[in-house]
Amino acid sequence: VIRSVWPTDFSGIDPAVLDNARDRGIQTDALFSAYVTGSLTKIPAGTRTDVYNPETSAGLLQKLMKWWDDLGEDASNHDGSQPLTQQILADDEIAGTCDLLTAGIFDLKCTAQLQPQYEIQLGMYGLLYEAMYGKKPDALGIIHVNASMRVPECVNLDVEACMRDAAAIREVWRVIQRRSK
Repeated sequence: VIRSVWPTDFSGIDPAVLDNARDRGIQTDALFSAYVTGSLTKIPAGTRTDVYNPETSAGLLQKLMKWWDDLGEDASNHDGSQPLTQQILADDEIAGTCDLLTAGIFDLKCTAQLQPQYEIQLGMYGLLYEAMYGKKPDALGIIHVNASMRVPECVNLDVEACMRDAAAIREVWRVIQRRSK
């Protein structure tokens, strides 16, 4: 939905650089999700050293694990249930998968810099959460980590503004869908 209304131009970036970044993000996301749920028992052979480096603590996953552990009680759901990872949120029209569902909705970004579309993405997750659960999420946020950051940062977003902007983008998408038939 977002890309059809707000396309991102990657034509100036070497495809090998994009593939490398995508692979790093996928590995980091999968391993962090397993860590959060307690199902990460060992680091798989072949894991990239920029994701997990056994000789240093500079890997993205290592930074995320320490950050998560340091959150302690703040990382849990208000009802005491376990945080959920890779959760599909949907309504009767679209679906998306958020990285982390706790007392709010969070998405992991392993990029050099955050893009404005990310807030729309979280807003869209908020709309889908509201459709599924009949209430707005308590929080929306981006967990940002990259090689140059000493510790990950959780960027808390304005729930109302993100959902309002996402609803506007979705309306434009609906117009495009209707007029393209």
